Amino acid sequence: MTIALASLGFAAFSWWMADGAKKARDQAQEDRRRVERQVQAVEEIAASLARPPLSAHHLGDRDRTIVVRNTSSQEITLKELLNESDFHMFGSMTRDREGVWPVTIPVGSLHRFYALMNHGYAMPDHFEFRVEGSDSPIFVGLEPAAEPKKR
Repeated sequence: MTIALASLGFAAFSWWMADGAKKARDQAQEDRRRVERQVQAVEEIAASLARPPLSAHHLGDRDRTIVVRNTSSQEITLKELLNESDFHMFGSMTRDREGVWPVTIPVGSLHRFYALMNHGYAMPDHFEFRVEGSDSPIFVGLEPAAEPKKR
């Protein structure tokens, strides 16, 4: 009888320990899911604060030459300008009109484009580029041209 009581006591103790281990495992899994959500949120915040990979601005007063600079940490290849129809004429300063794309811009470098508008139409305030290695387009804001200096 003593052995049976001891066995029953050890069985109860083993069940209690197993139940505690299960609760600890469940808590650890919940903590892991919570940490993964926090890491994802921090990564999204960091991505939103990162500077865009490209910048664009006019070169000179009212000039239709536009400079696109690679501000990222890797080479970028522009495959296409998705909003090219917003321009009367758009092209590369270093290539003929028929062979504008692709354009590869090394880290920290720039590429000059020309953009002409139909008379009376405003220059778009952004470019939408299709970039090699990305399924979604990159939107690049275009800083407005400087006003001509008054004499």
